[in-house]
Amino acid sequence: MTFDDYCAAVREARVNYVLTRHEEAPWGLEFISGTHVAVQFGSDGGASVVDGIARPDAFVLLCRNVHSAAKITMNGHAVNGEAISSQRGGVKAGQ
Repeated sequence: MTFDDYCAAVREARVNYVLTRHEEAPWGLEFISGTHVAVQFGSDGGASVVDGIARPDAFVLLCRNVHSAAKITMNGHAVNGEAISSQRGGVKAGQ
């Protein structure tokens, strides 16, 4: 999966991605849908900036599953290797 494929595959949210450095690893995205829940998970293959908004009835959870020295922030707050960050849907990032 390329960066462009990854961006096009995101569901349940309107997002804009900007790749800020060369790709370092494969991109991957999977989606599991049930009766009352949908889960999307994947891995980004390079440094990027994401801006967007999820559906109003959604929650965005961000966590690391691989140790990395790369810095991740969500709405201006650092996400460390042990944290799970969340954002309710329907709210533009930063609000």
